[in-house]
Amino acid sequence: MDDNTIMTAKEIRQLLKEKAALEEENLILKKAAAIFMQASNKD
Repeated sequence: MDDNTIMTAKEIRQLLKEKAALEEENLILKKAAAIFMQASNKD
């Protein structure tokens, strides 16, 4: 995409939906990493 690209409302909604999904996945991965770090520190 370049600076002159015009996005439709539908495309913007889709990108926002994808962004929300990525943010949720990122949060899950952070929580999982914290759990694994705690488990590895117990050894």
